[in-house]
Parts: sequence; structure tokens; C-alpha cells
Amino acid sequence: MLLNCIRYTIEAGATSIVIPELKLWIPHNDSPNTPDPELNTGLQSRKEKDDTAHVPFSYLFDLDFFKESLTGACPRIKFIPHINDLYTAPSTQNPHPLDPGSLSPEKLEEPFESLLASPGTWANDFTTWLNEINFEFSEKLPMRVTIKETLLHWPLKYDNPDFVSQFGRLIRPNQEIRTLASTVLYELSQKYNLRFNASEGIQDEMYYGAHLRTGEDAKAANWTSVEKQTQNYLQACKHNKFRVIYLACTSETDIKHFTSLAHSHTTYHIHVATAANLLTLHPKDLAIYTSLSSPHRSLIDHEVLLKSSIFGGTLESSYSWNIALRRHIVWGNGTWIPQAEDFVFDRGGAVKDQNEKDAGAIGGPVGGYGGGRFQSFRDGAAGTGKDGLGNPGKGGYGLSVVFGDPLRGQEWERGLWP
Repeated sequence: MLLNCIRYTIEAGATSIVIPELKLWIPHNDSPNTPDPELNTGLQSRKEKDDTAHVPFSYLFDLDFFKESLTGACPRIKFIPHINDLYTAPSTQNPHPLDPGSLSPEKLEEPFESLLASPGTWANDFTTWLNEINFEFSEKLPMRVTIKETLLHWPLKYDNPDFVSQFGRLIRPNQEIRTLASTVLYELSQKYNLRFNASEGIQDEMYYGAHLRTGEDAKAANWTSVEKQTQNYLQACKHNKFRVIYLACTSETDIKHFTSLAHSHTTYHIHVATAANLLTLHPKDLAIYTSLSSPHRSLIDHEVLLKSSIFGGTLESSYSWNIALRRHIVWGNGTWIPQAEDFVFDRGGAVKDQNEKDAGAIGGPVGGYGGGRFQSFRDGAAGTGKDGLGNPGKGGYGLSVVFGDPLRGQEWERGLWP
């Protein structure tokens, strides 16, 4: 959502941007066991009825890096630290809200209805909208526009592939999160003798990364069950002969259940690691970790999952998709390889007859794990590089698999910034 806001800021030709606050969802089971209750007082005091909290940008992300990066690319854009700093500009007191998708009547068909149909005309449409407001703005009388929150909105294929691959890098976790993630990754390598080279990126035959998306909201929405997710990930781990899984999950109960099943799933022992159990040898770091909110801990997991040899996620989760699409840039040798106009099930070949059990699975195993009816996205299955002509991934599965109905998920690939 934040990246879409910035993209619209650029497209509109804005001269200033107010450093955004973050609206965080706080799950019901997020009760960090902190030795210092004051650490979370500020966050808890601002929780709203719908279990959200407004926090500064720097609460999660590296503000200096964001400002330096955006200024380097767009030197005309100035930063306003906080909305209260506009007190010297009374003309900004009453903002003009804008739903960026409302400027054009043209709409795409499902499942792409949330994406802009004509991004190339959006800047002109925005100018027309400004003129219709009939607000006489100038350098001395600036106008403030607030952008409606949007997730899947800007079609990635409109922008240059190199721009798409780099744009998301404007926003990175703050130093505290990156440091803890590095410690977790170091302990993961040490504990299981992985010999992970921290100076390199994704490395083969190290560990499998799994995002187990559970929670009352997921159950209520009838998302993929924890049982099915567990089956998908353990089958993937077994197929690719991994002995270590790094698991991201907010539920201790589900972590324990997953771990018990992993121990008996193969003839060899599969180890399940989490950030919390890897930090047990670092009491100070563990104390910091347990004091953090769920969004903090999710970002730590995010950093570790990005480095996994193979990643597995689930269709309904934007978190899973973001990791898979960020890793897709590695598959593209540093650039973004857009999705074909006609959706294919992986970046290698595709079987057109979707009634076949192997549909969408040329270049990789089929059947109980990974066959066309089980995966929504499979990246790099036929090899690395733009044409998929490089070395195939371990077991034919490349970098990432997002499990789910192969006829769904196209909108994520086309509209979620990596």
C-alpha cells in the first residue's frame, strides 16, 4: 500500500510528501512476553477498536535510507516530517481525499478489476481532477491530497522492469530488525552446520522457508487450512530432501503441531527452526525479540525467508506473495520478468489442458506435490534467467512456490510490488 502511494506521488508530479505513518494490524494473540512493559506502552495506547495501531515510519522501516533513496531518484520531492509541520500552511488544513482508481471509468475484468486499466493516462486524469476541484493552489498556497489505501492497483507491466525490481527497495527494515534477522540467520547456520555465507544471497541446499498463515481471521475467511499448508510444506521439504525448515508462524500451538509432524514425515529427521528458538543462546537478543510486536517479528521472519533455498507460501497471503515476488527478481538475474499476457502456471513451460493432473507443470515434478492443481505460482522451475535457460532449481522447483488454485493469484503477480 505504501509503495502504491509513493508511485502515485511520483506520477502526479508532487513537490512534497508527508512522511507517512503506518497503520498496523495487531493480531489478538500478539502478547509479547516483555521484561519491560514500557517498551510497548506507546503502541498499545494507540490501538483502535479494530486492533490496529498508528506508528511512525521508523517504527518498522529505515527512514534515512528511504529519504536518501527517494531524493536520489526524485530530487524535486521534499519531505515533511509530520502532518503537524504544515501549521504554517493553512491551505493544507482540509485535505482533498482521492481514490486513485476513480479517475477513469474504464475497468478490467475479474480478477484484475482492482488494477488500473489505463495507467498511461492517469497523470492527465489527475490534472483534470485538480482542475475540477476549483482550488487555487500555488507555491504559497499548497494543496494537500490524501491517497486512499490501495494494495493491488498499479499494473507492474506499465513500468520498466529494472524500475519494478528496484522500487520496492526504497523501503527496508530498520537497523534493529536487520540486526536481529542477521543473528537469527547466523544461529540457523551454526546450529545445523549449514555453512551459510552471509555475503551471498540465496544459496542451494541450505534450508526450506515456510510461511504458515494461521489465525482466527484466516479461519473465518475460509483460507487454506493449517493442515493443508502443513502438508504442502512437508511434502516440498521431503521432495527436495531438505533437513531444515525455517518456519514463520504467529501461533505457538501451530508451530508445535507442525514440528511434531515434521519429525515423523520422512525416514530422516527434519528440524524445524523459528526465530525464537534460535535466539535462546542470545539472552539479550531474545529479550529484545520477545518485547517486539508481531509486525516487527514478521519482518525478521521476512528477512530470513528471503534467503531460503526454496520458499513455500500460501495463495491468500500478501506476505507470502511479497516474498515470492521479491525472490523472483533473483530468478530474473536482477531484473523483473513480467508475467505473460496469457497466464502460465510457472516460468518454464505450461500445459494448456487444465483438466490434466499435470497441468501447468512442465519442468518439475507432478502429482501429490506441485502438480498443476496444487500451485498458484512456481518460479524458476525451468531454470534461471529471462528465458529459463539457466540451471534448474533443486528438484526442478526453482526458488519459490505459492500453493493454491492455479487459476487464482494472477492479480498478485501483476499488481504487488516486489
